[in-house]
Amino acid sequence: ILISIHEESSIIMDSIKTHADGYLIKPVSEEELLHTLKLLDKGGIPLSKNVTLKLVEELRFNKIKMFSERENEIASMLLDGNTYSTIAEKLFISVSTVNYHIQNI
Repeated sequence: ILISIHEESSIIMDSIKTHADGYLIKPVSEEELLHTLKLLDKGGIPLSKNVTLKLVEELRFNKIKMFSERENEIASMLLDGNTYSTIAEKLFISVSTVNYHIQNI
């Protein structure tokens, strides 16, 4: 997990491309860090909300690739603040499947 003060899209994208398991923006509360570790343990990729927004904006703006309908649905739910578990429940899929779609985004 990368915990950083940098919010530039290029730095975030480079970190994700080089297989960072998550990216959080400082300051990170103890509660957020514990939530992050639990999410990692379940196979999730923890991202600060601002990071999620920047990644989705960057991908859509640059049209790096087209998202599937499911990927768009999951990205939208992430932007609304849903957790991986909540998304999985609402879409009747596993957390691993949510994680798979997020990796494609």
